[in-house]
Amino acid sequence: MLTEHAEVLADRGWIVDDIDRELVRTCRDEWESRFSDPLVINPDRFIWDYWYVPGQYALMRTTAERFFSPDTYERLEQAMLEAAHRVGCRAISQPWISYYVSGMEQRLHTDAPHGPFAFVFSLTEDERTFNGGETMILKDSASASSGTPQDAKEMHDLFDTIPPRLGQLLCFDGRIPHGVVQVKGVQDPLHARVVVHGWYTEPTPHFEGDIDELVATEILNLVLERLFGELQNLPPATGTVIAKLHIDADGSVTQIEVLSCTLRVDASVDRWGMIDEVLELIDEAFGARGVFGEAVAVAEGGGSDRAIFLPLLF
Repeated sequence: MLTEHAEVLADRGWIVDDIDRELVRTCRDEWESRFSDPLVINPDRFIWDYWYVPGQYALMRTTAERFFSPDTYERLEQAMLEAAHRVGCRAISQPWISYYVSGMEQRLHTDAPHGPFAFVFSLTEDERTFNGGETMILKDSASASSGTPQDAKEMHDLFDTIPPRLGQLLCFDGRIPHGVVQVKGVQDPLHARVVVHGWYTEPTPHFEGDIDELVATEILNLVLERLFGELQNLPPATGTVIAKLHIDADGSVTQIEVLSCTLRVDASVDRWGMIDEVLELIDEAFGARGVFGEAVAVAEGGGSDRAIFLPLLF
């Protein structure tokens, strides 16, 4: 039933490019209107915190709710929530908006996660007038134990670098070392690196379509009790597996779509082998025909698209 194999799972990060373009344009327009005339004194311009930690962080930031108009902020928050729902998270942290001019950067670091995934939503102009500003994320292949002592590695071998593009939403596992390349060549906030950022939070099961949630929750709890018992026999791991269970009209699980998998294990454990075992156990746990039959039978309405988003935290 699985629709993905371990080798192609989104285990570090991914990019979403289908955010509502009208919303993107509105957010960008509000940014430009705020900075279009530096000689105009407006209380809205006095909301910025210059976050400077020597040798680590240098950027300007404020909360997105304080920066945008109420209507725009509500639409932005809803768009970020919808993106979080795609991977089984039910909420987001309070988003920030930050900008970077020459000399500003984030050097490599890891985050104490506020949720399974960090997100960075770019409002930077497509035609950049500066150098730098890319998000850097350490590659798995960058481990010192990979390759031979004679192998030379350069920046592109060690990091994925993702340029900021207007309307691009980047999501990634914040436990992985990451940073922002120092920006050079711009002083005007109007043309700076501009991003909205935060965390996806509350990875909890939720339901979609014609399925009775109370009944489905009871069934899900019983299946998960057995599944957790099996998972305890595997080597220790940390991270999140988020799956989407597609439910047929008779309550059978017809597909298990793996939305993301960020499991990390001890260096002595075969990581991909471990992930395969986890996915096989999930597949077996929901393999019984009509496992959610009672939840479908008592559900109201005639919808045919049914799904359960299932996050498993390790």
